[in-house]
Amino acid sequence: MFPNSGFSQAELSNDTYYTLYDSFNLYENNDIFNGLEYVDEYKSLKVDNHKFYKSYDFIEGFVIYNEQPYYNIKMKYDLLSDLIVLEFVSKKVNNLSLNSSAVSEFILGGDKFVRLDKNEVLNAFYGNGFFKETYKSDEYTLYVKYLKNKVEKIYDKKIYYVFTDDEVYVLFYKGKYYMIDSKKDILNAVPKREKEILAYYKVGKRFSKNDKGQFLLNLFKNLNSLAN
Repeated sequence: MFPNSGFSQAELSNDTYYTLYDSFNLYENNDIFNGLEYVDEYKSLKVDNHKFYKSYDFIEGFVIYNEQPYYNIKMKYDLLSDLIVLEFVSKKVNNLSLNSSAVSEFILGGDKFVRLDKNEVLNAFYGNGFFKETYKSDEYTLYVKYLKNKVEKIYDKKIYYVFTDDEVYVLFYKGKYYMIDSKKDILNAVPKREKEILAYYKVGKRFSKNDKGQFLLNLFKNLNSLAN
């Protein structure tokens, strides 16, 4: 497997094994670098206003592509187009976008994203199916879909775009997906915990508006602890 390397697979952790394996392949022949050229058609005027998850710059991440794990890949996540973009520089191509249907999951900025199967509940905002797995237990899985909206602006006779953020929260519970935009949505999804949900909202109502994501994370952690 590794000629003259001095390593055996048994001696290596999984991430080290795959990192070394990739390093023994020519960079441009690696299967993950066979995507389409990515061209950024929507330029922003300000550096801190962009369409990518967390960072405009490429950062190291992890992705499972065609059932093969790839570690330490320079990448970023285009929320407007719902695409994973890889840093790849050649004479003809600067960056590549991955075939989304071949991606099962990825980790970027310490956050795990999974590609969910199409479902009627998710249709309105599904895109290419990438959702951040915010919380997962035996009973509840909480996902968030990050979205970007664009508004065209003209500055110095050139077209630029201003991007705004949006988030959609989804609960997977007892084999079904639920959009949970309000307290009512959560009560409809988990009616057997009505008393606990109402009590939690009563105590932390202001947090539900200030940081909805953290509020929901804590809520389902709390509900899960009650179930055990």
